[in-house]
Amino acid sequence: MLKRPAYLVGSGVKLIVLLALDDRGAPSYNRQNAARLAAMGACVCLHAGPVPDMMAAAMKRSSLEQWAAQAGIVHA
Repeated sequence: MLKRPAYLVGSGVKLIVLLALDDRGAPSYNRQNAARLAAMGACVCLHAGPVPDMMAAAMKRSSLEQWAAQAGIVHA
């Protein structure tokens, strides 16, 4: 599952991953895989709220790490 994302990130693609939520809006995803994706340089997002701003930053080829820090988004 992680080979393709690693290849994409390695080739310069800005990879944005929107994680799953259950019907109540609670996180429902594999935390270990999310951490691995983040460690390889993918921008991992738990909910759709910041996605439009994140997409704008990605399209401008801005640093997504810098965008996340400025938006007060941290990865745990």
